[in-house]
Amino acid sequence: MVPLLYAGMAAVALMAVPVVAGPSGPETALGGEFIEAPVLGVVSAFDPEWLSNAMRWLVALIAAPTLIWAANTAMLGVSRHTYTLAVNRQIPSWLGQLGRRYEVPYKAILICGLAVFALALVGNVELLAGIYAFGATLAITIAHVSVIKLRRDEPDRVRPFRIPWNFNFRGTSVPLPALAGAILSGLALISVVLLHDAARWVGLGWLLIGLVGYVIYRKGIEQVSLTKQVTVEAHALTRPKISISLHNIVVPIFGTKLDDDIVSTAGRLAADEDTGAGEGGARLTVLYLIEVPMTLDLEGPIDPKLEDEAFRASDRAREVAEEYADVQVGVEIVRTRKIGSGIIDAAGRWDADAIVLGAEPPSSIKGGWMLGGTGESRPEEIGPATTYVLKNAPCRVLLTAPPTDAVLGDRALFQLAGTRRPAMFVLIVGCGRVGSSLALAMLRDGHTVSVLDEDREAHARLEVGLDGGWEEAGGKFAVGTALEVDALETAGIEKADAFVAATNGDNTNIVISQIAQRRYAVETVIARILDPLRAEWYSTQGMRTVCPTRVAVDMLETELRQAAGGDS
Repeated sequence: MVPLLYAGMAAVALMAVPVVAGPSGPETALGGEFIEAPVLGVVSAFDPEWLSNAMRWLVALIAAPTLIWAANTAMLGVSRHTYTLAVNRQIPSWLGQLGRRYEVPYKAILICGLAVFALALVGNVELLAGIYAFGATLAITIAHVSVIKLRRDEPDRVRPFRIPWNFNFRGTSVPLPALAGAILSGLALISVVLLHDAARWVGLGWLLIGLVGYVIYRKGIEQVSLTKQVTVEAHALTRPKISISLHNIVVPIFGTKLDDDIVSTAGRLAADEDTGAGEGGARLTVLYLIEVPMTLDLEGPIDPKLEDEAFRASDRAREVAEEYADVQVGVEIVRTRKIGSGIIDAAGRWDADAIVLGAEPPSSIKGGWMLGGTGESRPEEIGPATTYVLKNAPCRVLLTAPPTDAVLGDRALFQLAGTRRPAMFVLIVGCGRVGSSLALAMLRDGHTVSVLDEDREAHARLEVGLDGGWEEAGGKFAVGTALEVDALETAGIEKADAFVAATNGDNTNIVISQIAQRRYAVETVIARILDPLRAEWYSTQGMRTVCPTRVAVDMLETELRQAAGGDS
């Protein structure tokens, strides 16, 4: 319909300003005096004169809002197109990243706006018209051809509106308007390419740049098939901003290898805090807690080793915190009966705005409700001390990412998938709590990590604790069914050095592990199997298995024997 509409507009214009004989042959004022303002030329031909003058003013008053509307429509098209390409991993995700306030791909809009501004500075209206005609006719042609292709590929698809005037061609119901539109707009595109030199080179050059960039991005960066659809959940492009005041932060540490990450997280929060002029920056208090049992005097002498460890860990935490500019750092070593109450007391003394706390694994008995304990149901990263702080804290509590071995019984999975050699390509199938935590751990260790899951929303788990997106950090994510070879190949199984099957199904993990071993000859293959008997049997057949159930049973037996006074 659009080509027909354009043809009708041209016919009306030529009736108002007809072609006449001139010194050099047939000519029309629309191609001379009014070449840059054809609508103004048409209304100038109106009779009587007062109508022509009124219409001139009307054109002038309508032109500016129309151009603004056209520019806004173009930017809407850029936004939707860029967003769709980013969601389907056809362009880098940072181009389609949505702004926090208006939720539009502001980076793509800014780049396109600058490109349009540069073209406008050229001042060549004919060039701009030719480029627009090239893009418009190409888009319209593709749209009509797509309608016909969808009729062939998905004939039974539910359609709210169906184009009339259809005919059958080789079993496909082809809409005549779509066919006519494709032919007419295609001919118009050919005429633009043949008759407009500038539009031809700019348009075809732009297409070539886009195609080359697509191939480089998909094969060189994403390392996936050029034709396979790879998508992530749309909300992964949104980066919500939490605006809170964190002028005074308390950071409990415990002398573990996670202290550096916890203090760094708090340091970044403090450094980003806008405290205003003259306030001297945010304050970060490092808190080392020494838990003293009831059998000992709280203020009495303690083991010198504990005291030395407290000073060592505190000094190390101070060094990490002082790397952040404009942050005042303080250290406090506190003796307490209970870790949780010690944190709460310190937060009250320092009038803290927030407590930045490292998440902890649950106790094997009191916190392990899934293993038959009496503790309340809570997530894996919430242990008893964390629970107490969350319930009683006088301020906000920010939990960092849980330790990578937080899931009881899956610790061996992390150990087995460890650093056999540097810079491995690790493929993890299953992006649940275990798979996502393992993927983050391997990525932090410097490996290339690809994750496959059938749930697009699982992608969000991969960005917990990251400053940016999963792909921006170097990770890869594919959506597909684990048992489908195409999905495994899209995720990169053909070049995998290590393969971990961490889905929730034993059968699935067993089958895909055998596929990785036998068909793709992956060097390191690890299967997570919950059934102890099956895990043991497949282990004897040469498959490396991890059984969280067996580990949990062994730990429970040890705890019960110790409680009964028997041998451990």
